[in-house]
Amino acid sequence: MAPKASKRKKTFEERMETWGKRFGERMERLGKLFEKKADKGEWSHPSCAQDCCFSPNVCHFSIFSLLGPLIGSIIGLAMLVLCLWLLKFANVVLASSFIVAMIVAVEANLQWFFAFSLLIGYSKYFIKAYPPSAWVLWPFSNGLGMAFFAWIIAWVFRQIGQSAGNLALFGIGAFIRGNLVEIFALFFVLGLVLMPFRAAVCKMRWC
Repeated sequence: MAPKASKRKKTFEERMETWGKRFGERMERLGKLFEKKADKGEWSHPSCAQDCCFSPNVCHFSIFSLLGPLIGSIIGLAMLVLCLWLLKFANVVLASSFIVAMIVAVEANLQWFFAFSLLIGYSKYFIKAYPPSAWVLWPFSNGLGMAFFAWIIAWVFRQIGQSAGNLALFGIGAFIRGNLVEIFALFFVLGLVLMPFRAAVCKMRWC
């Protein structure tokens, strides 16, 4: 029985070794294929040759193409949920009411975090894929980003003001939250005004 068991073990080891060699060879061939296609420019972004003024680092692999921003947003959402779980475990020791309120608020607004990530991701994608769209999408993404940031800041001020009984901080947070549309419009218009200067500076630096 012992020789048979030894023989079976040896056969299994040989099979694993053979499989490992084959897997290594396949990965090596795949690596050469990637390198070959990269040299030919087959997997470079479609705007690689024309977008030096808006995104100088645009020459990159775009394997997922149009699905890239969606996949990135899903991964970002998963990471955010993971961070919330870690905060929950950490708060078992810290016992902070502020952290509890923050976790509850973020969990209640996960769809907005996902939507924001999606909009910003696709704005960047279309700016790179169709450079002329940058004249609208760049100011739009800037305005949206500032409004989203202001929304978070407003929540922080309101929460601190409510917890500490500070009406001034609570009032500042309420004021910011009540003017999110105006903040978006302000930075959107500002982006439109600054866009020609941005394009000129980028052209001098990269083109």
